[in-house]
Amino acid sequence: MKARYPLPDSVSFKARLQAALGDPEGAASAMVKDRTAALMKQYGVTRAEALPLDLNGIRLQVGEDHGYEIFDRFYGELFDPMEAQNRFLQSSSVLFPLLGVQALSMGLAGTDLAQHRDFIRAAEEHRRAEIKIINDDILDHPGNGKDVHLGERDLWTKVPPFHYDPPGIGWVLTQHAPALALLAAWFVFAAWCAWSSAAHLRPV
Repeated sequence: MKARYPLPDSVSFKARLQAALGDPEGAASAMVKDRTAALMKQYGVTRAEALPLDLNGIRLQVGEDHGYEIFDRFYGELFDPMEAQNRFLQSSSVLFPLLGVQALSMGLAGTDLAQHRDFIRAAEEHRRAEIKIINDDILDHPGNGKDVHLGERDLWTKVPPFHYDPPGIGWVLTQHAPALALLAAWFVFAAWCAWSSAAHLRPV
């Protein structure tokens, strides 16, 4: 199965990821210039230095935005073969029903790949929202002269607590529909075999 759906080599994967990321500031410099020009027009100034803003907030957020598209693409590439392996295992339950039982039990226990990916998605969405709030606060508070932006107390009240709602049973069963259907077929087949055997043993 691993030979049929191989995972990317970890060393080459990391090297390709770093190459794609490149220099975030350099790759996103045009976007920073466009956003800065729009702010200069909004505030009616002719020099970026005259803006009552800390442009580091823009640079940081643009760098984040640049990385999001690349990380989503690369980690999709990482998870795709895992999903393929999972589908292969579920389809194999046509011959080996215990594989279907295993897949379904992992889903019901919340330890399957689908729910792992869903948790990652929710956590990453929360992280990105938190970073956006911090970078916006940096933009709005220039000249604090600090290497690390700590922000005021009210900044951290804007960051919502992370709360994850696990998928419902219907969603879980949908993710394991092939295994569920094949197990149902096995059950029907086993019931038919039992009924057929009992019918042959019945006295005439």
